[in-house]
Amino acid sequence: MTFYDNPFLRLKKQALPIYDFETRARLLDTDIVIFAEFDEKFAAMSGDEFLKSLLDTADIAGITVGADYRFSKGAACGIDELRTFLAGKNIPLFVADTVFSDGVKVSSSNIRRRLLEGDVRSANAALGRPYFISGTVEKGTRTGLGLGFP
Repeated sequence: MTFYDNPFLRLKKQALPIYDFETRARLLDTDIVIFAEFDEKFAAMSGDEFLKSLLDTADIAGITVGADYRFSKGAACGIDELRTFLAGKNIPLFVADTVFSDGVKVSSSNIRRRLLEGDVRSANAALGRPYFISGTVEKGTRTGLGLGFP
């Protein structure tokens, strides 16, 4: 599951997404991608409302989250609440270990920081693949020409 839009913009936090929705969906490399729009209604959901909505959306075979996963209004719920909700529903929960790169916990905020600082090599290590941007090049100030990219 991912968000179609950028939740950070709705939460008034200035954080650009690492990848847009289409790229994230492609990188997930799965048959089905469940996505939601992060609007006021979604942000106000309780943990139970969110999980019931998720299970009503598709036939969920399992759920994998990171060790510090949080959800619901105000990020009030975590692994314990998720485990309790799934108990008796025959849906396994997989909790991925925290991953470190260069001694720093891998997280989207740390990857964004590395990219903003121009430390692409370190961001690549955290991403586990080379960072890339896709899109259409439009005519602008022709700065690329001076960099060898006309």
